[in-house]
Amino acid sequence: MTAAPAVAERALVVTVPGKPRPQGSMTLWRAQDGSERAKYAPEVVQHRNLLVGSLMDSWGGREALSGPTALRLRFAFARPSGHYLPANRRRPERELRLDAPAWHISAPDLDKLVRCVADALTIASVWRDDALMSLVRAEKCWDETAYTTIEVVPL
Repeated sequence: MTAAPAVAERALVVTVPGKPRPQGSMTLWRAQDGSERAKYAPEVVQHRNLLVGSLMDSWGGREALSGPTALRLRFAFARPSGHYLPANRRRPERELRLDAPAWHISAPDLDKLVRCVADALTIASVWRDDALMSLVRAEKCWDETAYTTIEVVPL
């Protein structure tokens, strides 16, 4: 077994505000002409378009990557109020509970969140195709605000 090559310099790092959305399966529907069509839910398309726009702005029209690529993703979800102790006479501001979880373990599924970003990277022409993903590190966590951080690294 050979050692993996050292990771090259980062090609792109982007943080996109907003609740991460999964790209699940398409919904089938029948058009007026009787043909079957498929589409993603509008909120998925809207979020993916937001990702695409941010990626295109940051990529700046450079040539699409065409070699093995690493992808590091952080999907942060805004903490619910139940994660905090309320402000009162002893606490002038709300305070994070000691038992508040760090990791987001409910829906959406991590693989579907990754799929949305991978497709956005392809649409934005950051890479030629998501088949170039050779290494993926993705995490789902709680944070003060919701956002998605995308880091693309040529290997």
